[in-house]
Amino acid sequence: MERGHRRKRRSRDSMTIMFLPSDQGTIKKIRVSPWVVSSVIVGIVLFMIAFGCLFYSHITSRSYIDCLLASLNDKEKQYQQALYQIDEQRIRLELYASKTDSFRAQLALLEGLSEEVIGILEETGTISPEAILTKGYTFPDWDNTANIGGGIGYRVDLNDWISDNIDWIQEQLSFREASLVGLVEEAKSYRELLERTPSLWPVLGRISSTYGWRPHPISDKQQFHDGIDIAAPAGTKVRATATGTVTLARDHGGYGLTVIIDHGSGVTTLYAHNQQIFVRKGQVVNKGDIIAAVGSTGVSTGPHLHYEVRQYGKPTNPYPYLP
Repeated sequence: MERGHRRKRRSRDSMTIMFLPSDQGTIKKIRVSPWVVSSVIVGIVLFMIAFGCLFYSHITSRSYIDCLLASLNDKEKQYQQALYQIDEQRIRLELYASKTDSFRAQLALLEGLSEEVIGILEETGTISPEAILTKGYTFPDWDNTANIGGGIGYRVDLNDWISDNIDWIQEQLSFREASLVGLVEEAKSYRELLERTPSLWPVLGRISSTYGWRPHPISDKQQFHDGIDIAAPAGTKVRATATGTVTLARDHGGYGLTVIIDHGSGVTTLYAHNQQIFVRKGQVVNKGDIIAAVGSTGVSTGPHLHYEVRQYGKPTNPYPYLP
């Protein structure tokens, strides 16, 4: 009786799993305890939970990776854009550097031209170099520089500001270069004009006879004197009063040994009664060059130089041409 009771209790405390074959084979039975079944079910549930967690983690990780990839793509685009901007800035800087080298060359040229102009003007001593070299300058609105990079008011783009002012500097340099080149030519022409304008004493001595009406020293008759007579010891060196070309260097009737120099623009000078002549016809002489020696040749009463200034062949008062 006790055995039967134990059997019934085992049958209640266990579970039977039957395997039914497809054919007429023997039915197989496996008896398992309930705790084993519960463990299996719990294991399956835990496995499903773990699998679900892993799947969710995979999905979440995948989404995070996709977000990272999208962010990296954006960063790469920004990086490429930054590289493009850097290349653009590099090209601009190279252009600015090239223009700066051009400015240096132009400034060196302008400096040389300015020094040449100043030298010429100081040499002549009649024009203020500062008044000429500062003429024609205009300047940009430098107040806009306060708004570069921010601030109150209109914001100025640095590249645009640099480009605009480089263009302005280029324009000013070109303008000043053209002005100075023209000024150099004008100054040279002016210096040449001064060199060709009588402005020296041909010889140092006493004025023995002035320009205008006077009694002739030999005939004692009133006669117009076409120049001035400068008394000086015989042999005193006579100098050209301006640069020019010798058109006559020989005996010239009552003038005796005479030199005539053509200075251009219709102006000529005459040096008469010389003892000796040191130049020849066609020779170019500079202002201050020695051309003859004082004498008393021709119609003369003693050693002196007869000096005339003529305009288009007509004698004129020489006093305005003397220092």
